[in-house]
Amino acid sequence: MQSIHFVGFEDFIEANRDFLKELGVRADESGTLLTLAQTTERELLVEKGDRNQITVSSPSYIVRGLLRWLSLAPGETVRESVRFDSVGPMVDMSRNGVMTVAAVKNLLKRLARLGLNSCMLYMEDVYEVPAYPYFGYLRGRYSLAELKEMDDYAAALHIELIPAIQTLGHLANPLKWGFSNGFKDTQELLLVGSEKTYRFIDALISTLRQAFRSRKLHLGMDEAWNLGSGIYQQQNGFHEKFEIMTQHLREVLKITAKYNFEPMIWSDMFFDSKSETGGYYDPTVIFTEEDRASVPAVGLTYWDYYHDDASFYEAMLAKHAELSDNISFAGGIWTWNGVAPNYGRTIVDTKAALAACEAKGVQEIYATMWGDDGQETSIRTADFGLALFAEHDFAPAPTLDHAKQDFKVFLDDDAEDYLMLQAFDETPGIGADNLGSSNPSKCLLYQDLLLSMFDVNFATMDLPRHYRDLASRLAPLRNKSLMLTFYAQLADVLALKAPISPAIRAAYHAGDTAAIGEQIAQLKQLIPALEQLKQAHYALWHADYKPFGWEVMDIRYGGLISRANTVVDVLTRWLAQPTTTISELEEALLPYDIGYSYKDDALSNAQYGRIISPSKLSGV
Repeated sequence: MQSIHFVGFEDFIEANRDFLKELGVRADESGTLLTLAQTTERELLVEKGDRNQITVSSPSYIVRGLLRWLSLAPGETVRESVRFDSVGPMVDMSRNGVMTVAAVKNLLKRLARLGLNSCMLYMEDVYEVPAYPYFGYLRGRYSLAELKEMDDYAAALHIELIPAIQTLGHLANPLKWGFSNGFKDTQELLLVGSEKTYRFIDALISTLRQAFRSRKLHLGMDEAWNLGSGIYQQQNGFHEKFEIMTQHLREVLKITAKYNFEPMIWSDMFFDSKSETGGYYDPTVIFTEEDRASVPAVGLTYWDYYHDDASFYEAMLAKHAELSDNISFAGGIWTWNGVAPNYGRTIVDTKAALAACEAKGVQEIYATMWGDDGQETSIRTADFGLALFAEHDFAPAPTLDHAKQDFKVFLDDDAEDYLMLQAFDETPGIGADNLGSSNPSKCLLYQDLLLSMFDVNFATMDLPRHYRDLASRLAPLRNKSLMLTFYAQLADVLALKAPISPAIRAAYHAGDTAAIGEQIAQLKQLIPALEQLKQAHYALWHADYKPFGWEVMDIRYGGLISRANTVVDVLTRWLAQPTTTISELEEALLPYDIGYSYKDDALSNAQYGRIISPSKLSGV
C-alpha cells in the first residue's frame, strides 16, 4: 500500500478513498506529494520524479492518470491527448441479464481505471414504474433506490450514467401483458397517436428523471420495422414510416422537455424508410428539404459494428449530418455473437469506425455490448473491448499491441486470455477475424444429438481437433477466474460433443454395434461434463447478474442433459434390437440454411430457438 499526499481535487479523493485502497493507494498527508491539476487542454499529462503531477482536463481521468503514474519509473513523463468528449459502454440489461448494483459499481470502477467517462444502461423494461406494476414484472427490474445508488456511485467517479430506454419498438416483453391494451400497435410496437401511449411514456420518463442526474436520455425508437402496420393502420389508414416516426417523435419530445432531458434516438428508421433497398446502411439515401424540416431537433445515434472500411462510416456520418447537427456514434464489443465474444470483428470494425468519427468530428462514442438470445456471453468478456475503445481515445497512434500493454497497466489483466476466446468461433473454414459473425460454438453446443442439423456445415471444419486444441490452451487458465473456468469447461464439452453425432449416424447406417457402444460411452462422459458446464456458468452468472433470467439458461442446460440421457436410452434399445430403426437417423441431412448469405458464414444468426430443433418450441 503506497501512501500519497494528494493536493488538488480533494473532493474526488475523499469520495473515492475505498476505491483508492483497492488500487494499492492510501491517501495520507505524510505520503509522497502528488499534485492533481486541471487544464483546459484536452489531455492527460502524467509526470513522475522531482515533479509528481497528474494534469487532467476532466476529473474522470484521475484514476487512469494515477495508475499510469504508479507504473512509471522516476523521471518518466507520459502525455495523452483526448480525442473524444465522451466515451463509454452501453450495457444491455434487457436480454435476461440484469446486473446487480454491486456489479455495476465494479464495472464503473473498471471504466474509471481506463479513463472512460460515460456509461449507458439499456433498459427496455427492467426499471420500476409504479403506475405500471407489470412493467418488468419478474424480470429483475431496478427499483428507484437502486437506480439512484448507481447514479450516485457513478457521479463520485465523474462518470455520466445515462438511461437508454425504448419508446416505440423493442417492447415485446412488457406489451405481452394486458395493461398495454389500448396503446399497443403490434406485438412489440407502441400505438403512435394514442393518448394512452404518451401517458405511458410520461410515466417512464418521470421515473428516470427522479433517478438520474444526466440530462441525456436515449429514447431508442430503432428497428420498428412494422411501424404503422397494425392497429395504427386500421385506425388511420396507410402512412409512410417517415411521417409516423416524426409524428411520434414530436409528441415524445414534448415529454422529454417537460422533464428537462436532452434526448437522442437511434437513426436507423429514418434511413430504412427512405432507402430503396429497405436497409439502414445505405449512404445513397436522399433526404429532401421537406424531410429535413420535418425531423425535430434531437440527437441521432448512428449504430454500426458491421463495416471494416473507414470511408463507409464517413459517408454514413455525412448523411446523418443532413438530418441533425447532434450526432453520436455507437460501435460494438461483440458480446452477442453466441456463447463467446467475437474479438476479431470488434477490433477490425472499431479501428475503422473510430478513425471515421475522429475525421468527422463526432465527439460522443458508445460501445454497445448487446446480450442477444439470453445474455449467454458474460459482460466480463468485454473488458478488453473497453480497453480497446480507451486506446482509440487516448493513444497518440492506437495499436493492438499498445492496448494489450495498457490492459495490464490499468486493469492488471492479460489481454491474451480474452483474445483467446475468439477461437471458439474462428474455426477452420471461417474467414480471418470472423467478419461474418459465424457462431459454430453455439450451434455445436445446442444442436440435437440425433437431428444434428449442422453436421453438413461442420463436415469441412474439423471441429473435434479445433476444440481439443482450444481446450488444451485453456486448461492451465481454468482456475484463474470464473470467466475462464467457464470457457475452459465449454471447450471440454465441445471437444467431447463434436465427433459424437457423425459417429452415431455412421455407425447406425453401418450396423456397427461396437461403434454404437463406444458412442454410448462417450455420451456418458458428455453428460457430467454438461453438468459441470452448467455449474460453471451458474457461478459466473450469479457473480454479476440478478437471478432473474437464469431460469432460461437452466432450462437450456437441463434440456441438453435430458436429451443426452434420452439418446443413451435410444441407442441402448437399438443395441438390444439392431434390426429396428431410429427414425431421426433415417432422415438425410441437409445444410443448415435460414436464408442468410454472409461471407464464410452459413451459421450466422443461429439462435437457440433455431438451433435446438426444427420443430416449434411454443405457440400455435
